[in-house]
Amino acid sequence: MGVLDSAKDARNFNVGKVALLVAAAGGPSIWGQVWRMAAMRIVGPRFTTPELYTYGFFRPEIKRADRALYLSELKNEGFNQGTATEQSRASKAFVDDKLAFEHFARSKGLAIAETLAGYGVADAALEPLGDEAAILRFLRRPGVLPVFGKPRASSHAFGVVSILSISADGDTLTLGNGMTYPAKALAAEVVANWSGGYLFQRHLFNHPRLQTHLGRATATARVTTIMGESGPELLYFVQRLPSATAMHDNSSVNRRGFAAVDPVSHKVTRIGLHTEGHVRDLDRWNDPSMPMIGVEVPFYDAAVDLALATHRLLPKHPIVGCDVVLTENGPVLTEANTNPYHSVYQVAHGKGILSAELRGRLAKAVDLMGRI
Repeated sequence: MGVLDSAKDARNFNVGKVALLVAAAGGPSIWGQVWRMAAMRIVGPRFTTPELYTYGFFRPEIKRADRALYLSELKNEGFNQGTATEQSRASKAFVDDKLAFEHFARSKGLAIAETLAGYGVADAALEPLGDEAAILRFLRRPGVLPVFGKPRASSHAFGVVSILSISADGDTLTLGNGMTYPAKALAAEVVANWSGGYLFQRHLFNHPRLQTHLGRATATARVTTIMGESGPELLYFVQRLPSATAMHDNSSVNRRGFAAVDPVSHKVTRIGLHTEGHVRDLDRWNDPSMPMIGVEVPFYDAAVDLALATHRLLPKHPIVGCDVVLTENGPVLTEANTNPYHSVYQVAHGKGILSAELRGRLAKAVDLMGRI
């Protein structure tokens, strides 16, 4: 297993491990979990086993009516897109190309993460890295690090790496989680697995107010917007909570979560645990001495404005999810998603997104798409 495979490997759900964690945390016994899960397979909306644990459906207090308000991953794209058109499909493909969208967003004046160099990429604005040796020369060049590496077109943080520094002899990288890794091995992984394009971007770091709680990994806020009569509107704002041992805020072998942020106070109101089974609400994250509930998120309004401006560039899509890093100097867009997973909302808030109010807003947004 290489370092670029870490997120993919972490998505392999170990139901036995999670069931034991739930029982140890004071949740139902393993047999109690099995009974409830089996009953839910027969009655009500269908969810995958990881989703059943992600949303804590093993808890007796979550009733069938509550579960009916949750959106499953299977139905996520239909919820986001309504009736997809040829134009919206073409637009999605464009947005999924991280480099093409970066150039476009920057040309429109948006603050977006900067790509410095790329492997397998023909782009006059970037330093071309044609082979392993070129990648190594780039990483060893004084002043280049820290950088954030990611595929040109991928999701779920597959292939992502945070590189902070390199040893004096140029052989060993220090990664964003504090671990070390051979520079030659990483260059070989890029060439072997990402011929479709791999990008090295200027590294972003979270605002100090957030670093206390988030730890080493740079974590994004998911700012999701929905199209309204007068243009895009805020749907929700969720801060991702990375594992203490991760380089990024996506899949990890250890716990990760999502924090709900109130649109009025801009403060964290709830923390939801992802995949390990949410037995009870948490009030703090990676710093056990510091409560995170009540912490005001920096640059909230500016982050929302950035997400709204991004959605205005994508008028064919009813819903857009923007990943934004809240840095010491303000919000920076890392990417936009025209099919955002709403598990971030459902985990953070402990409730389903299919409320009557949100269904109504979505219906209006889909209707607007038909009139554009």
